[in-house]
Amino acid sequence: HGGWGDWNQWSRCSLSCGGGTRERKRFCDFPQPAHGGRYCGGSDTQTDYCNNEHCPAHGGWSAWSSWGECSASCNNGQRRRFRNCNNPAPTNGGRACFGPSQDTQTCNAHHCPVDGKWSSWSQWSVCSVTCGRGTRDRTRECNDPPAQHGGRVCAGDTTQVEKCHHRACE
Repeated sequence: HGGWGDWNQWSRCSLSCGGGTRERKRFCDFPQPAHGGRYCGGSDTQTDYCNNEHCPAHGGWSAWSSWGECSASCNNGQRRRFRNCNNPAPTNGGRACFGPSQDTQTCNAHHCPVDGKWSSWSQWSVCSVTCGRGTRDRTRECNDPPAQHGGRVCAGDTTQVEKCHHRACE
C-alpha cells in the first residue's frame, strides 16, 4: 500500500495583503503503491489562508474648497482655499497625500482710491499797499496727498484773502 511522503514547502501567498491563499502538496511515494496495493487515502493538497492583514490605503485629496473672502478690498489682498487628505484618508501604513493642503491667490489687485488732502497754508503775503487799506493772501494745495485712483479732490478754497492796513497815506 502507498504511504504519504512529507509535505512540500508552502507556495507563495496569492496576495501580499487582504487575505490570500497558499498551498502545499505531498506525494503518495513513501512507499508508492505496488503490486495491487492501495493508493494513499486523503488529499494530496493542503490550502491555508495567509496575509490576512489589511492592505495599506494611500491618502487621496478631497476637492478644493471654495475660495475664501479676500483680505483687502483693493491693493492686492489674498484669499485662500483648502483641501483635505481624506478621500480616502491613509490607513494601514498607506502614504499621506503629496502636495499642499492650501492654495493662496491674489485678489482685488486694483489700487485703492486715495482722497486728496490739503497741504498747510503758506505764509501770508505782504500787504498789497504800503499805506492805507489793502489785502494780503495765502494759498494751499490739494497735494498732501493728491487725489488718486478715483479718490475725492479736496473741498474748499485754495486761496484766502484778508484785509490789511498800514498807517494812513499822506
